[in-house]
Amino acid sequence: MRLPHHRLRCRVVKLASIALALLALAAAGCGDDDEEETEAPTKDEFVVEADKICVDADETLAEVALEQYPEGPPTGDDAVAFAEDVFIPNLQGQHDDLAALTPPEGEEDAFADVLEQLQAGIDEIAGDPENFVRTDALEDASAAAADFGLQTCEFEN
Repeated sequence: MRLPHHRLRCRVVKLASIALALLALAAAGCGDDDEEETEAPTKDEFVVEADKICVDADETLAEVALEQYPEGPPTGDDAVAFAEDVFIPNLQGQHDDLAALTPPEGEEDAFADVLEQLQAGIDEIAGDPENFVRTDALEDASAAAADFGLQTCEFEN
């Protein structure tokens, strides 16, 4: 049985369209995996980005602290509430935002140390929130950040 000329052309066009669609899908699945990975920043680029995270978090913390306690640092139950509701979440946010960054190539271990020291300090403060103003729990994190080359990530209470 012979198909009329226009029906044959329709079939060829449909088959060609299907073939092109399949080729497009195959090509999309064969992309270079490296295209999806984020390229590591230079050390200077990384420091700028990390320092911005710290500056923004510090400014937010200072605004809230001055608003809630214009006369000076809180004490007693107020200190505990401020530490648990504001200070610790602010520090944890800094930690998490910093951890989301891609460190410079070759600096992964050094930056992991900064994050570990910061988390240890946060955990220590969470264990004794009433004394967050007087603790030196963030001293090691600040030293690690400075050693890494961060300019504004001095984790202070």
